[in-house]
Amino acid sequence: EGGRLLGEHLVGLGVGHIAYIGHTTRRAAPRIEGFRAALRGAHLDIALLHSVEGTTEMEEGLAVVDTVLDQLPQCDAMVFGTDVMAAGALLRLQEMGKRVPDDIAVAGYGDLFFAAHTRPRLTSIRTAPYDVGRRAGELLRTRLTVGRAAEPVIQVPLSLVIRESTVRKP
Repeated sequence: EGGRLLGEHLVGLGVGHIAYIGHTTRRAAPRIEGFRAALRGAHLDIALLHSVEGTTEMEEGLAVVDTVLDQLPQCDAMVFGTDVMAAGALLRLQEMGKRVPDDIAVAGYGDLFFAAHTRPRLTSIRTAPYDVGRRAGELLRTRLTVGRAAEPVIQVPLSLVIRESTVRKP
């Protein structure tokens, strides 16, 4: 759902060359598929979605920007698997003289407390960490009282928080 929300938002802005930067693990697969669905819905070539394996550190966000722009020079949007990486990318893009969001829109995932305080403020997918923790506690209690069960999938509501890092001026 989060990948689809971000993908649809960026497609609605008119971007066409979106780079997804983050882990491509089984856990991230639904997010990436959401991006693909948004691109298919806009009749864009799915090849425009590029995955670059990365960590969740700010330094990785700083370092990966050059790689992405070398591999995809027409990139006009970068979506990061975490807000921490996106914050690092914002710093690097500013160092390069790129204007966010006019040259490149940037979005993150998690809507961590600092996302509303970066410059420009970071568009992000708000997860519900309290709900995830509550559900995890309930599952743990069930496992302890009932016994081992199949691995659950915890689904919580997600929302798109649109901020200046993706809002282009007319």
